[in-house]
Amino acid sequence: MLKIFIIFIVAVTPVKSWAQLNNLGKSRCYKDEKDSSQEVFTKTEIAPSYIGQSGLGTFLSQSINFFQLNAYPVGKFLSDTAVVKFIIDQKGMMSNLTVERTENELFKNNLLRTFVQSACSWRAGSFSSRDVKSWVALKVFYTIERKSDNVSLNVGYSRTTVRDILNKK
Repeated sequence: MLKIFIIFIVAVTPVKSWAQLNNLGKSRCYKDEKDSSQEVFTKTEIAPSYIGQSGLGTFLSQSINFFQLNAYPVGKFLSDTAVVKFIIDQKGMMSNLTVERTENELFKNNLLRTFVQSACSWRAGSFSSRDVKSWVALKVFYTIERKSDNVSLNVGYSRTTVRDILNKK
């Protein structure tokens, strides 16, 4: 019975990952359009926030496929930082997602897929006690260190000033 269970897990896991990669841009809370129909705030009294169960840092470390980024020699480490920016509207819908300033295309693609998956877990920012459409800008970083058979992973993020990011295009 145990052998059947293990084979089932191995057989199902790649299909699930493949399906997730093909669903980039498919979320009921994500619009892949560049919407500029109304003012988008760069500063709010209460910033848009991630409201997922585990917190954004945990979600990122569990959702980004770091095994794809793990092709480097033992005893070395790999790190990268990216700027992720997007709009959260009054209803909590995400749009205008971009990933910039990263050296690794796989990291960029993983961030795009991961943030689209997170689209239903954001709360709108507010200004003057009303929900508003506003920009979110985050610096996301990772470090992978490989020591023989052990791999250590550090993932994090920090909010950054949206005005600075938008002006550096």
